[in-house]
Amino acid sequence: MASYLIAIQSQADVVITYHNQQGLITHTIYVSSSILRHGSPCFDNMLGRSTQSTVTNPVGLPLQGDDPQAMAMMCRVLHSQSATVPGKVTPAALLAMAVVADKYECTGALALKFFSELCIRKLSKTAASHQLVDIFYAAFHFRQAELFGDVGKELILRSEGPIVDVAGSELSAYIEYLNKERQITLRELHKFIEDDIVTRSTLCAIDDDDHYDPNNDNQDLDDQNPQCKRSAALVTVLLRRLNRPGAKVWPAGAWLYGPKTLRSALDDLQSLYFRPIDFKDFRLTTGVDRGPFAPCGSGWCCATDNPGDAIRKEYAEEATKAAESVPRACYHCVRPGSGYECITKVEGEAAAESDKTG
Repeated sequence: MASYLIAIQSQADVVITYHNQQGLITHTIYVSSSILRHGSPCFDNMLGRSTQSTVTNPVGLPLQGDDPQAMAMMCRVLHSQSATVPGKVTPAALLAMAVVADKYECTGALALKFFSELCIRKLSKTAASHQLVDIFYAAFHFRQAELFGDVGKELILRSEGPIVDVAGSELSAYIEYLNKERQITLRELHKFIEDDIVTRSTLCAIDDDDHYDPNNDNQDLDDQNPQCKRSAALVTVLLRRLNRPGAKVWPAGAWLYGPKTLRSALDDLQSLYFRPIDFKDFRLTTGVDRGPFAPCGSGWCCATDNPGDAIRKEYAEEATKAAESVPRACYHCVRPGSGYECITKVEGEAAAESDKTG
């Protein structure tokens, strides 16, 4: 088996080695003891206070149970040689280095904090949705609390279906919480669309000058006003826009239980477009000419010349509100002994259910 030699420091006085099961050296990394001591209290303790290491008489530091390439990459960063890291830093490689950095208590080193923050910010924007879990774990191990929160929110917004924990088991319970938050936001959005369509479909279904009162269960909706068909026409257009190719926001099952991401659903709702409708010559989906759609003068569908624009603004506002309601992940809730407590939508929903049963 070939042995890999990685000379990070030309004037190295410490040699990190990794061995295989037969005891043969597989990786050798030459580093500076002063940089290791300064960047890690763990390495400082391992090297010992009285060790007199020199370039001509380097100290051997045998390690095991790590990814040697991740260790080499971390040492390059600690020695201010991040530009020499071979190839592109992938989410998987960043996570491997984060695990090593956390294990050897190197996360407080300024060079590593700067490098990890830069990589997490860059990768979280360009990585595929299934790679975000690796970046999420990397932020956790690098102890980047703010970025942990940001990437957690991106997981909720960009995951295609339920978030799958493929990076480990330490955050499995918390990822399940993120999945619950995602489902709650999707259900709330679905309820808004469903309630809006039902409400708009019935607002003008009243005879004479009466108008729909949502609080009146005894109101007669059977006598529809034959003179005002704008409400049904606009709802038809709305459903077409929600079900247009590439969006499929309605019916909601496609994105509520399918691979559609929450972010794409929100983007589709924010980009609804209604061309001005000429009610003098409007045909429903059957293609049958229904004649002039005379306005009743008081319904939502007749309040403006372009009611579709008002619908677009309402849906865009609801989508913005839903995006803002998605919580950031709480780093202090998953780090043992932090003492932090967070009020979340999941907890709020559980409390509301408890109140009902209690």
